[in-house]
Amino acid sequence: MLEERFRLLEEKVTSLLGELKRLRKENKAQSGEISSLREEADEAEKLRAEKDNLTGRVQELENDVASGEAKEEEMRERLRSIIEKIDALESIPEAD
Repeated sequence: MLEERFRLLEEKVTSLLGELKRLRKENKAQSGEISSLREEADEAEKLRAEKDNLTGRVQELENDVASGEAKEEEMRERLRSIIEKIDALESIPEAD
């Protein structure tokens, strides 16, 4: 009877040790996966920050282009005005 109890206890201990070993292995695998996911999250955060930075820079460049276009249009208008004045001067008959 006592022998049977020891044998059952030994089987339970062996079973529990096997389960403990399996759980430790699973825990180690999950720890590796967590580490990998943290690295990916860090990389994603860096990319997000870079994207935000580049988006801001694109906006600045778009504003610069729009400003340049406005200045270009202003220069065209001024040149047109100057040319019109020159044409007007040329069309005035000379006094002899």
